[in-house]
Amino acid sequence: MVMVKQDDREVYLDGYLKNSMDIMIKKVKKKWDCVLIATGKEGDGKSVLMATMMKYLDPTFNMDRCFLNGKEFLEALIRADPIKDKFKAFMLDEGQEFTSRAAMTKFNRLMVHVLSKIRSKQLFIGICIPNFWELDSYGAVHRSTALLRVYSNRLQRGYFEYYNWEKKKILYYQGKKQGQSWIVTKPNFRGKFVYKSFPFDQDKYDEKKHRSMEEIDLSELDRDKKHTGQRDGLIMYLSEVVGLTQREIAEILANCKYPLSQQQVSKIINTYHKKYSNS
Repeated sequence: MVMVKQDDREVYLDGYLKNSMDIMIKKVKKKWDCVLIATGKEGDGKSVLMATMMKYLDPTFNMDRCFLNGKEFLEALIRADPIKDKFKAFMLDEGQEFTSRAAMTKFNRLMVHVLSKIRSKQLFIGICIPNFWELDSYGAVHRSTALLRVYSNRLQRGYFEYYNWEKKKILYYQGKKQGQSWIVTKPNFRGKFVYKSFPFDQDKYDEKKHRSMEEIDLSELDRDKKHTGQRDGLIMYLSEVVGLTQREIAEILANCKYPLSQQQVSKIINTYHKKYSNS
């Protein structure tokens, strides 16, 4: 562990991790940017490690540039001034979008668009997400610099694994095929971090997180359920009233924004019959 100064306090960093971040700083100064991803179970310390790293990469990093809403995070990246905000750090900490599959899909689409436009701004970008494989391949593989897997050892927090670009690519594609497996490749290195090294006032940050959670629109879950029911009802109408085959229904849906295969149509019809067979 190496001791570094952050504001008015001393923080210990893993030596290999510090060396990696020193290289990142040099690359960003040569007109690259740096996108880091931290993944792991809730409560294991993703926020602590990522915020500590962002503070090292950018000593001016503060809670105002730590976001709990994906939309606000992406808007901040777009607004970042190419001159005044050069070399500044921005962090997304388990955004609200990660609680809904539909919202996550939308966030991925927006993130691809934003990251493709801001490379020249020379920013440090940190993203904390529970499941690495839920990110789009562009953000997870092609545009991110490294992945940190944060975990606890029994009841002790403060452990991580570091995967560089090549290792991260293997993890994303081969690990995904094998049921999101971490054993498809070894990390570049393993290390420890100090769980109490959070660079902000912990109470104020927790309060910010609680406010963000209260703002999550739970009605979106009801909307998703309603839309799925409407879709299934239409498929049953086409099948049983109009008399179309499953293949014909799939061919119609092939022209929609979210197409369904014949196998998916068959599954919906079978599930519908099982659900209402005893009604």
